[in-house]
Amino acid sequence: MRAAWERGVNAPWSSAAGRLFDAAAALVLGVGETSFEGQGPMWLEACARRGREGPVLPIETDAGGVGRIDWAPLLEPLVDTGLAAGDRAGLLHGSLVEVLVRISEAERARSGATVVGLTGGVFQNRLLSEWANAVLTDRGFRVLLPERVPCNDGGLSYGQIADFLGRTP
Repeated sequence: MRAAWERGVNAPWSSAAGRLFDAAAALVLGVGETSFEGQGPMWLEACARRGREGPVLPIETDAGGVGRIDWAPLLEPLVDTGLAAGDRAGLLHGSLVEVLVRISEAERARSGATVVGLTGGVFQNRLLSEWANAVLTDRGFRVLLPERVPCNDGGLSYGQIADFLGRTP
């Protein structure tokens, strides 16, 4: 597997947080095969225990000005078999909430924005959504959650259609 990854064979780059949850489910729970999209991350969420602090994830700004989160500090604690699976799953969630809050606070300092929208398939994770919502609200943000349009790929498709229809020929 490592050789394939190093050569870039069947190892596409992804910016999706869902792939992080897939990897964590494999590392923490040994999930190697699933029957449907999101199954491993759902098991990870189900066993997660709050309260264990995870590593602080560095944020680097690339040449285009886009912030990139470095997930590497999560690797060691996720494979630490001295910690219970629920604690390892919890620290993953906690690290993501913490980095989300830091990004939100940096954007507020830069632009004055006080509204955060939690969208994308990863926010179908109830623990992550509720935890992020609570912390962001405590920090003075107004948090928007999907209600009429799904937060996953269905919402992405809706947005693409809305964008297309909104363009003038």
